[in-house]
Formats: sequence, C-alpha cells, structure tokens
Amino acid sequence: ADGIPKLQFTSTRGGGAQDNSLNVMISKDLNTINQDRVLAANWTDITSRATLSVGATNTASGSIDLSEFKNGDNPIWLAFKYTGTKSSVAQRSWIIRSLLVNNTLPDGRVSVISDINNAYWTAFDIKNPLASWVIPNTATITQISINGGAANSDDNEDWIVSKPLYLNKIAPDVGNSIKNLASVPLPNYEYIFKTAGTYKVTFVAFNNSVDSNKIVVKELVINVTP
Repeated sequence: ADGIPKLQFTSTRGGGAQDNSLNVMISKDLNTINQDRVLAANWTDITSRATLSVGATNTASGSIDLSEFKNGDNPIWLAFKYTGTKSSVAQRSWIIRSLLVNNTLPDGRVSVISDINNAYWTAFDIKNPLASWVIPNTATITQISINGGAANSDDNEDWIVSKPLYLNKIAPDVGNSIKNLASVPLPNYEYIFKTAGTYKVTFVAFNNSVDSNKIVVKELVINVTP
C-alpha cells in the first residue's frame, strides 16, 4: 500500500576524537548482498537527515522520510558505513539501537517494514580486520555496534547492510476463524461493519485428510450505507 515510509533509530557515540565516522546510506540497486556489489552499488548518503549522537548519550535520529526512495514493488537496502583514519587520536565507536522502518498509511495506520532484529544484517570488513561491525549472536538482536581502533591504528572502512526492504509493505489481512472441524455446523454468522462503504467479504472453507486437501473460496460484495 502506498504510504510514507520512515526510518528512525538511536545512536550512541563513544571514544576517540575522529568526527564524521558514521554514514547512513540507502541503495536501490544493490541486488546481491556481497562485498563487490556493496562497493559497486549506487548509494545515497542520508546522514544529514538524521540526528546522530555527539557524546556518550543515546540519541534519537528523528523520523527520516524515505518517500523519494520508493521503488515500486522493488526493494531498497539500508546500510551504515563506518570509516576511521590512521591518526594520532583514537577512532570512534558507535552503537545503533531501536531501529524501525515503518510505512504510515493515509488513514493513519502504521505498518512495520522492519525493526533492528528483523533487518538480517550482513557485515563487510573492507579495511583493517581489527575493527568491524558486531552483530550479536543472540535470539533477538537489540543493537549493532563497532569499536574503532586506538591512536595510530590503520585506516578502517566497514559496512553493515540490511536485507531488502520493501517500502510499500504493509501487514497482510488476517482472517477470522469462524468454524473448525470439531465444532457443530454453522447456520449463520454475524459481523458488524462500523463504517459505511463497499466491502468484499471472502469465505474460505477447507478440509484435509492424510491423502488430500480440498478448498472452496466464496466472495460477497456488501454495500453498507449510513
């Protein structure tokens, strides 16, 4: 469904003294998630649209409108790019938490496209393996993080990339079970529409056995007037 896709997250910056080490990136043509494609893809830097942490405090990014990146029924990819340079001062560390990509529909409903746990991150270490993005090996991921090198550490470049994200995604409709195999025959079924309009009502009846499955679908168009 066509809505307004929005990104939000929180960040915490720590350690070091190198600025501009974290970039928020969007691509519409990554297609395959591997290192060569990450480096060859066209990326748009949207860092300036986010509020990033400037100290050891958890800072909300604000709501970032991704409407310009809507790609029809095709996905986009979200990435965080980290850079550190060899310098007399230490490189920064970053923690990303509470990430959400939502689709806000015209009627005000909000459908979750992805959260930080379901983004299925892939990390790529481009320069200096001593610093890389950390994806916790836990059942539920609540953060991703990276620790830069100490003073005079070699240059770093590290990416962490999400799964394909469909900005027109909404939660699918879920049916109501009105009869199961063990219940008595259903002579009628009542439902109250709270708003006037035209509705398509779909009934799905199915029966299973060890050897076969049979299904029947019936649809009714109901006009509800005030």
